[in-house]
Amino acid sequence: MYHPQLLNSGKLEGCLQYIPLTVLAVPASVLTLGGGYLFGLPVGFIADSVGATAAFILGRTIGRSYATSKLKHYPKFQAVAVAIQRSGFKIVLLLRLAAFLPFNMLNYLLSVTSVHVGGLYAGQLDWE
Repeated sequence: MYHPQLLNSGKLEGCLQYIPLTVLAVPASVLTLGGGYLFGLPVGFIADSVGATAAFILGRTIGRSYATSKLKHYPKFQAVAVAIQRSGFKIVLLLRLAAFLPFNMLNYLLSVTSVHVGGLYAGQLDWE
């Protein structure tokens, strides 16, 4: 049997452990499902959103020039970047729903496009 007070005290620790794993692009499906089961949907959503934003900002500031230099040779990425410029929310939402890239890697991919942090949150539906 579980103890409710023990689970309540572990919510913050669960969030603080999940955020760096999202930034490091660790496949977190098991962690996401386990954390959601133990701590509930709101705590998982907050940790997931903060981790996604941290990865997005890290990719936008530190890794942008490197990633842009590598991705400019891929026409499919160029097409996605142009589509995001035209209709950002819809494309971010479709990219999240299609799940052709892991959630964590998509945060970094979106960081080198023209999408803003608000657009990242607007299309942030974690269907993983």
